Amino acid sequence: MEEAFEKALQEFMKENPDISMPFAPKSQKKDSTPIETKLFFGAIQQGDNKAVQGFLLKDVSPDATDKHGRSGLHMAALNDHQDIFGALLNRGASPDRTDHEGITPLMCACQKGCERIVDMLLEKGVNITMKNNKKRSAIFYALFNGHIGIAEKLEQRHSCVHDLQEEPLVATYMRAVSKNWLGVVRFLADRKCDVSYRNKQLIASQAALCGHTEMLEYFKVEFHEKTSDGRSPLLCAVQNGFIDAVDYMLKNGCKLADSDDAVRMAIVANHFEILKLLLENGAPMMKPDEKEVTPVQLAIVQGSFEMFKYLVEKGCSPEPHKKLGSLALIAASKRKTDVLRYLAENKYPIDELDKESGETPLLAASQNGPFEAVELLLAHGCNPNAENHRGVTPALRAAHNNQEEILMLLAEKGARLDLPNKRTGDSAMLCAARNKSLSMVRYLAESGCKLDVKDFSGKTVAAYAVEKDNVPLLRYLQQKKVCLDEPDARGFTPLMAAVKAGSLEAIKQLTSTPKLCNINHRNLNGGTAMHIAVASGKIDLVKLLHEKGADLGATDHEGNTPLLESLKHKKAYEMLLYLIKNGCDLQATNDFLRSAVHYACTQQKNDALMLLLDFGCPFDSQDRTGMTPFMIGAEQDNEALITILKAVGADVNRRNMKGRSSVHIAAKKGDLKLIQCCSLFGCHLDQEDKEGKTPLIFACAQNKPDIVEFLIRKEADVNTVTHKGKTPAHYACKSGSLQVLKLIKEKGANLDVSDLDGVTPIMLAAERQKTEVLKYLGDQKCDLHRLDAKMRTALHFAVNGKNEAVIQYLIEKGLDPNALDDFGNSPVLLSVKQNQTSILSTLKKNGGMLNDNFDSDSRNAAHFACKEGNLQLLTELVHDQVSISSRSADGETCLTIACSNGHKKVLKYLLQKNLNINYKTLSGDNALHIAAKKSHLNLIPILLGKGIKIAA
Repeated sequence: MEEAFEKALQEFMKENPDISMPFAPKSQKKDSTPIETKLFFGAIQQGDNKAVQGFLLKDVSPDATDKHGRSGLHMAALNDHQDIFGALLNRGASPDRTDHEGITPLMCACQKGCERIVDMLLEKGVNITMKNNKKRSAIFYALFNGHIGIAEKLEQRHSCVHDLQEEPLVATYMRAVSKNWLGVVRFLADRKCDVSYRNKQLIASQAALCGHTEMLEYFKVEFHEKTSDGRSPLLCAVQNGFIDAVDYMLKNGCKLADSDDAVRMAIVANHFEILKLLLENGAPMMKPDEKEVTPVQLAIVQGSFEMFKYLVEKGCSPEPHKKLGSLALIAASKRKTDVLRYLAENKYPIDELDKESGETPLLAASQNGPFEAVELLLAHGCNPNAENHRGVTPALRAAHNNQEEILMLLAEKGARLDLPNKRTGDSAMLCAARNKSLSMVRYLAESGCKLDVKDFSGKTVAAYAVEKDNVPLLRYLQQKKVCLDEPDARGFTPLMAAVKAGSLEAIKQLTSTPKLCNINHRNLNGGTAMHIAVASGKIDLVKLLHEKGADLGATDHEGNTPLLESLKHKKAYEMLLYLIKNGCDLQATNDFLRSAVHYACTQQKNDALMLLLDFGCPFDSQDRTGMTPFMIGAEQDNEALITILKAVGADVNRRNMKGRSSVHIAAKKGDLKLIQCCSLFGCHLDQEDKEGKTPLIFACAQNKPDIVEFLIRKEADVNTVTHKGKTPAHYACKSGSLQVLKLIKEKGANLDVSDLDGVTPIMLAAERQKTEVLKYLGDQKCDLHRLDAKMRTALHFAVNGKNEAVIQYLIEKGLDPNALDDFGNSPVLLSVKQNQTSILSTLKKNGGMLNDNFDSDSRNAAHFACKEGNLQLLTELVHDQVSISSRSADGETCLTIACSNGHKKVLKYLLQKNLNINYKTLSGDNALHIAAKKSHLNLIPILLGKGIKIAA
């Protein structure tokens, strides 16, 4: 039964989507309201009085609430169902019930404007002073929604309006002035409901923004004063063009002496009448803004001609702007012909060169016109050949912007059309070609401009024509017998540019006559048009060039043929087939000795490899590094490639220049499947490279137990020795794992052998491995106390590797934290050098001593503490009587080291110890000089305060 009710309710709400509560629910809790009550509320919202009466007769409580605490009275009031509201009241519904937000039915009725429901509630004697959780009473909702009649009724019953706090009162005022509810404003003002001065400013600004002049009298503020957001009532009225509001404010004490922003606002918003009103009342018209733009300049940029003329005639200064230039230049840049005409007729300068840029009004007008502006400027004697600081002339500017009519007008008035840009070599002719304007090119040529002109990058008219696929222009150039084969600064000819751009029609035009261009011309990299074509992957271009005589065997400066170039760029099988069938040299290699098969393997193109092999391409050659295609296949982890190469007879045991085979490469990459493949192909699995390393060593170094196990099973030597005396055990301890160690030990590996430097596996394990590895090695009778050739113990290695867990283990095994190596370093001193305070603490707790030992550079622990800025350690060292005055081999002391590294706290501490502050190093510098040279300027006042000598 309950499921049927739930389904019926869902259908009801779906059919009535507009039924909603006025306040969005905040709670996301599951609704536990009984189904019958939900249907009861649905009937109330729908206004079904008969259904509501039926539910009430079924003993549904008239005070029932939903999950938000709202009763039927709330819902009836919000939907203005007066008869249902009355029925609920008659059935005993509580008129003062609040929901979870403190909202009462009276507040809902006031919000909705249901005056009859309000009357019912007042007759029931409801408490009109009640406030919700936001401290708002019913009168707020009445006023906020513009229901004056209801507000007056509430006030007659009990005055509550003065109980409104600042925030709701301001919100009410703001809404009232926005909606033009003058009655609400009067209601509040008559009852002296005042707000703070700042809020009055905000409300007055809103009234001005909406143009509600009559409301301004209720808010006595300084209309020119700005709020924190930069607005003022005056600015708001000016912005939206409400002249009556502006006039009212000016007549009621608005001060304009500092209101230059109002003038700018009037100009920007194009309110001419307001601008005049402001200036007539004394607003400043000369003052520039923060960008140094004056009102008259702004009028040109964003205002109207009438504004500009008015300001000039009012005496505004015609001075130029630092960046925008003169008034004429600004007008020309903004295409304001009427302003230019006014300036010319009134004898203002219109041909001045801007000092910053060299621009002139004519140059600016030549960019985008209009034609009339250029005509006007030329008629008044502007120089048609003026150049800006970048070497641009009006003709060049017009051509660059495809302004052909302006270009012709300039020519008629004596402009030189062939003047190039002095910085780039660009010319009007090149601009016309770049803009695909054959008409302009023809005009310039007929006017005497050369068609074979170049810019500083060597580009010609033909080069720009092919870049834009402008075949008609190419034909025109050909008719005029212009050279179409001129290379640019990179050695690129127009044909090459056409190939790169993929302009098939342009290529056809350039190759239409045998001697029109050199189809096999080489650029600075030695590449030809054919190289570019194959790299693009467009076979139609390749076929066309080949038909026209392009050499398929040409090599660039790295020895790459078109065939190699196509393989380097992973181009299509169809391209490769075409090149092979048309006689490309399959034996060719480039300067790196790489063949076509090398590149097919590098790019992992199995189909290309099969095709090359099918046509007899060599497959076993070595490149400059000794790599064969088979090795490259192994390097690429590509089993298919190496299978194909093995099938055609590739030597699977060839080695590269490092003496490494495919198995070495596969082991280094950690690829077991590839090694298994190589094994099936007959590859030697235990060869040494030129360093004496076998694949097993690489597998141990890469921590690949599966590969180690496979190679051992294939009888790899677990005691093989590199040329530096290292064994698989060394590499397993340095980079491997306990699992790898156990595998090689099971096959008889010696785990306690020394390399040529006396380093044993256990020393390397101490540096990088976990304690369990050390314990395993100890269990295998490895000597923890051995020394290497430099007198270092395993503890030295552990400290060097910052391996704290192993350090503790080694100390427990009796290793001395104070043992010195050949460089005078003890494990303790090493921890100081590395600034490892935690390790140092462990060593000290176990007998480590911070004594006055010196390393081979005559540096002690104090020197290193000063270098790292470790004041706490330095303090301990001084307490243990370690010298802070001793000098290193290069003459440094603790004081100079601290200054060199910029450690302020350490310096202050040292200066308290009465050290020789003027001591000079071997280079003749004292601490002050060192601090200055290292730019540690914060140390200089400290040193000077202690009386250090400035002179060297």
